[in-house]
Amino acid sequence: MSETVERDYADLAHVLFCTELRAEGTPSPDDLRSAIEAELRLHDPTACRCEVAQEAGDHPDSYRDRMRWCLNAVRAAFPSPRTSNGA
Repeated sequence: MSETVERDYADLAHVLFCTELRAEGTPSPDDLRSAIEAELRLHDPTACRCEVAQEAGDHPDSYRDRMRWCLNAVRAAFPSPRTSNGA
């Protein structure tokens, strides 16, 4: 998998991290995409990265598990994310 695609997955995972969705609710891919789109309408992706960084510092154990879930969920919901080079 290309580095650009992985970066896009990471960016989407940061946005998902900032939503109210949780793994325990077993959200569908449509739920995940809708939540990410709604979060992006409310906040700039940079704000999401800042929130994730704060959470990682404050709660490293729960951050690790949640981010792992976010990354896996994004890969399932977006099988082929947009890449920054248009490929």
